[in-house]
Amino acid sequence: MFLVPKLLYVCLYSLYGSAIAYMTIFYSESLHLSSNQIGIILAIAPFVQVVACPLWTVIADRFTKLHGPLMGIIAGIGGSSVLTLYYLPQWFDIKDSSTNEQVMRITALCSFVFAFFGSPICALVDSAVLKILGDQKLLYGNQRLWGSVSNGIHILMVGLLIAQYGIGISFVIFFVGLISFVLLSTLFVHFDYHMIPKEDDNTSTAHDYNDVIQNINTYSEEDEERQSLMVAGKSSSIVGTNYMYDPSTTGWSHHPQRQSFHSRRHSQQSFQTKHGSIANTLYLLDDQMQYNELTNINTSIMAMDVQMEANNELSQTTSYPPLGLVLSYIPTIDTSMSAFATLIQDQPEQENIPDKSILKSLLVYTFMISILLYGVAHSMISQFLFLLLNDLGMDPSIMGWIGPIGGIAEVITFWLSRQLFDKYSVTLLMTVALLSFMVRALLYTCLTAHETKSIIFALSLQIINGFAYALVWSTAVAEVDTFFPVEQRSIAQGILAALFTGLGYGIGCIIGGYIHGVYGFNKLFQISTLICGISLIVFLSGRRRTMT
Repeated sequence: MFLVPKLLYVCLYSLYGSAIAYMTIFYSESLHLSSNQIGIILAIAPFVQVVACPLWTVIADRFTKLHGPLMGIIAGIGGSSVLTLYYLPQWFDIKDSSTNEQVMRITALCSFVFAFFGSPICALVDSAVLKILGDQKLLYGNQRLWGSVSNGIHILMVGLLIAQYGIGISFVIFFVGLISFVLLSTLFVHFDYHMIPKEDDNTSTAHDYNDVIQNINTYSEEDEERQSLMVAGKSSSIVGTNYMYDPSTTGWSHHPQRQSFHSRRHSQQSFQTKHGSIANTLYLLDDQMQYNELTNINTSIMAMDVQMEANNELSQTTSYPPLGLVLSYIPTIDTSMSAFATLIQDQPEQENIPDKSILKSLLVYTFMISILLYGVAHSMISQFLFLLLNDLGMDPSIMGWIGPIGGIAEVITFWLSRQLFDKYSVTLLMTVALLSFMVRALLYTCLTAHETKSIIFALSLQIINGFAYALVWSTAVAEVDTFFPVEQRSIAQGILAALFTGLGYGIGCIIGGYIHGVYGFNKLFQISTLICGISLIVFLSGRRRTMT
């Protein structure tokens, strides 16, 4: 069932699990770029992606019939830039230092092209899959899971092949995945207006566009006062609510008591109870409605709609929920950033833009700054991890196990995140996650190169990485839901993603490359730990002040 979405994710993550995963090793060993140069190149993608994701999402939504071919075209352009890198050692005498500047410029250009055309593919695939699923969009997480599996398997498989055939084989796997993705997107991903579910002809004409929009905005009108108020509220430091407003009412208020599992998500449920599925409501519009008006809001609404429906299902689950359902609730970072597409539409809805008074509140901006700093610290290690393991003497056949080990830890943490968020406070969860990251970074400084024990220990540390990353992101997404009214959460999550993997990753890559090149890996881990420690202090300071 739904074979095309699964294949889309498998092909997509075959790209990220092949040449892209081992690119830093290629930069260092094949192109002879310095760590500082590698850091600058790696920083290009996070900065460009913040703009590229919403831009291509708007185009794909506006020209829905061309969604599949568009994915294939931009994937082909972005993928070609990656394949171009493979030929640089053949075009230039890499060992000649005089060619280093030329190689650096071409590599930076290729990185920019991939960032602009290739990176947004993740968001466009998410959008395409949601459109394919239609009224069965709760199965979105089940489809996305195939991407995680594909990524882990390809990193492992490519590592084994690199050990035998060299780094060039990763580009061969990348090429096969690219061709498969382009063909699949172009030939099998098609949308037209008539495939959108509608009522029968006798009832569809009864729906007027203005009536539907007024119906959707009813919640916003009833909740208008809440959007303009801000709580300097209290929250328990260990267990208890972290909400800035009472989800069961229309006004912001303090919460001295811990909320139940059901009430913690009541704000999202009440919105759906009143209006049902937002996306399904829009799909009932009259045939005379302009097609552009429908498709311009399709992706952003569907993404939030599936999250809200998954939340509704999860709130009614007393045992461990299905993994696919949990993944449907936690949006990908790329899809979160694509929410900025609503800001570059012809007439963006002002009520969808996060209230400035909320963004300026102590609790919110300290939380956002903390996420930004964690993004910096995380990228300093994750973006240079394969270089570290290579210097550690780890064979690529062993290095490839990082994919499945980290992926499994990450998926399991996502699966348990809902129970953790309900049982423990955000303060405790974020503290545990950030401390785990710091402990992992410091343990790396204890490793000895070319020592079997250190190599095995380095692999095991990837479990902590998967746990910390998944716990931070899932908790951050859930926490943002408590800061903003329903209609503002999509863009708020986009801001969160932009700070984390956009600005945070970009700054982290530049700092990490410089520190590694000048001071070495031990200093890199130490400074990464320091930045993460500052992130924790900022986070706790915001929490403590709102309690006083």
